[in-house]
Amino acid sequence: MSRSNSSFKIGYVTDVEGNLNYFRRYVEMSHILDFDDDGELMLAHDAHFVFGGDLFDKQPGDLRLSSLLVNLKERHPERVHLLVGNRDSNKLRFAAELSDEDIGGRSLESAPALSVLPESIAPKEFLESLTKHVYSDAEVDDVLLSKLNTRTNRLKWMLTCTLGSSDAFEYRRLELSILQDVDSSSISDDQVTQSFLDSVERPDGAVLRYLRCADIAVIIGNTLFVHGAITAESMGFVPDAIELGYFDRDSGGALVSSAEEVPGRMLPEGHTVHEWVEQLNLFAQAALDDFERDPTWHPQTDSKAGLRRGGQALIGFQSRAATCGRNVVVTTFMEKSAQGGKVTPVADEVVQYLNGSGIHRVVVGHKPVGDSPLIIPHSDLEIVMGDTSFSDVSADDNRGIACHEARPTLALTQMVPEPRMLELVS
Repeated sequence: MSRSNSSFKIGYVTDVEGNLNYFRRYVEMSHILDFDDDGELMLAHDAHFVFGGDLFDKQPGDLRLSSLLVNLKERHPERVHLLVGNRDSNKLRFAAELSDEDIGGRSLESAPALSVLPESIAPKEFLESLTKHVYSDAEVDDVLLSKLNTRTNRLKWMLTCTLGSSDAFEYRRLELSILQDVDSSSISDDQVTQSFLDSVERPDGAVLRYLRCADIAVIIGNTLFVHGAITAESMGFVPDAIELGYFDRDSGGALVSSAEEVPGRMLPEGHTVHEWVEQLNLFAQAALDDFERDPTWHPQTDSKAGLRRGGQALIGFQSRAATCGRNVVVTTFMEKSAQGGKVTPVADEVVQYLNGSGIHRVVVGHKPVGDSPLIIPHSDLEIVMGDTSFSDVSADDNRGIACHEARPTLALTQMVPEPRMLELVS
C-alpha cells in the first residue's frame, strides 16, 4: 500500500500488546487521535495514523483495542494503516491446534514440542507439571493426564510455552468480565477458551477482523513501515500463500533448512519497492482466504504426504525458522549481544534497493529498545525503532509512565528525510 499526499500529519505507535491504558495515554498526547463522547477514536482530517503491529497479548485490552482500531480503519480506510505483527498472525494457530482432531484425535505422546521455538516443551510435559500443581499428592499417570488434556489446558500450553503470553488467559477472563459487567469469578475457563477460538474462527472475531484490515507493509511518501526489518534475504521476496508452512505437525521441527527452500518467488529484476509491498499485502490476504476455507488440519491438495492447515503461510511468515530470515515481521535491526542489544548494520544492497524507489526511512517495531524510540542514522537511510514495551521493567506492565508518539516529518518532495523527523511527546 502506498500513499502520496501533499501535506498531512502522521502519528505512529506500535506494540501496544493488549495494554488499553497505555493506548489511552497515547491518545491523550496524540496530535492526530482523540476519543469522541461515545469512546470511539477520531482522526484529525489532515492526518494519517499508523499502528505498527502486535496489538494483542500482555494486558486485558485485546478485544477492545481491536474494536477501536478496526472501527477507525473502516471509517478512514485510506488514512489509517494497521500492520501485521507476530503477536497478531500467530493467533491463527488456535483453530487447528485446539481442534478435536489435534487434542483427541492423536495420542498425547505424539504431540511434539516445537523445536522451531527456543526452549519449547511438549504438551505432555506441560500437563505433567500442571498435574503436580493441581493434584500435589497424586501419582502422575495416563488416566490423570488424559483428564487434564482439555482444550483449555492445551490453550494454556500454547500461551505459556509457545506464544510468550503466560498471563493472557487470565487477562482475557478479566476483559470478558469488564465487557459483561460481571465479577471475573463468574467467567468460566470454557468461556475464556471459546473467546480465544472465536477471535480467529468468527468473521467478526477480534484477531481475524484485525488481520483482514491489516497490511504487511505500508509506504507513505519516502517512508516504509513494517513490523520487523528489511534484510538482504527478505527484500523482493514474496512467500507462497499456500505452500509456506510453520512447523512439521509430527515432529514440531522446521520444514525448511535454508532460505532457498522457503516457498515463494523473487520479483523480477528492476521491480520497485512499491510493487514488492503490494505483492506482500496480496500474499497476506490470500493466506487469510486459505485460512477461512479450512483453518484446521486437512490432507495436502497434491501428492505430498502429511497434513496442512489453512492460513499456515501467514503463521509461518512470523517465524524465523519457517522463513530462514525471508520475512519482514520478526527480522530486526538489533540483535542480542552480551551487552543486551547491538544494532545490526544495514546491508548496502538493502539501502540501494530502498533508495532506488525513493525510500529513505524505515519505521519498525517488534524489538524493544528502551523508554524512547531508537533512531539509527545512515548516510542514505534512517531507521526508527519504536517498540518501547519494556520501558520500565519494574512496573507491573513493563512500561511504567513512559509513553510516546512518533511523528515523522514527511518531506514528500525531497528524496531524503528532514533532519527533525521524530518528535517525542510524553
